[in-house]
Amino acid sequence: MDLRSFNRDLTRAGAALALGQGAISSLLGSLDTALAVLVTTPIAIWWLRSTASAVVGFIADPNLVGGQSVHAQAEGSAKGWQLMAKLPLVALALTCILWYLPARPEGVALGVLNGLLAAVYAGFRHQRNSS
Repeated sequence: MDLRSFNRDLTRAGAALALGQGAISSLLGSLDTALAVLVTTPIAIWWLRSTASAVVGFIADPNLVGGQSVHAQAEGSAKGWQLMAKLPLVALALTCILWYLPARPEGVALGVLNGLLAAVYAGFRHQRNSS
């Protein structure tokens, strides 16, 4: 898997979705929602990029090729803990957005949804280009 092209597609699609939804929200007069979408989408993209990197690192583990499955499971669980350690940072950032910014919860939900839709788009694009 070409992680660089996946991350590039993920970032481009997420930025396009965030800018589009932010513009539509601001045109409709909901600046709080537009602000939440524009701030939350990069956080969701960052989380998905780090998740993709961890998954690719786990899949490309040379220990999985040999018969050392116990050692590979131990390393895989360590990588899983590294990935899970980033989850409180994401939750803290989203909490700060909702608490300190004049952001609306539906804008935060749209920002997270933008990141997930961008990941799906990047995955489909990568699958189509690799086959």
